Amino acid sequence: MKNRDQVVTALLCMFVPFYSLYWAVSTKNEMNQSHGTSVPTGWILLIPVIGFFWFTFSWCGAAAKVHGKYGTFVGWILFAIPGAGSFLGPFLHQGGFNEVAARGGAALQRAA
Repeated sequence: MKNRDQVVTALLCMFVPFYSLYWAVSTKNEMNQSHGTSVPTGWILLIPVIGFFWFTFSWCGAAAKVHGKYGTFVGWILFAIPGAGSFLGPFLHQGGFNEVAARGGAALQRAA
């Protein structure tokens, strides 16, 4: 995972149109390549309503596997909070991804 500044990422997602889509798709690509997750293509977002929920929920599930900080549902809720979600979700998830980068790209191993 690339190490990106959390605050800058969150501010860009909040104020630059479509940056949040770019960020989500680029982190999806990193998760699929580095950690073998199976988040669907970003093109699925073009399907009204269903595409958004399918992509974001599967993205959050993969993020939960990679950084292990939030479960799938909690990770998705971070994006869905009206007003704050466009800042809070990217800020907290990018922090988790930065921790993965600090570990050398290794996904969090949970005890069985």
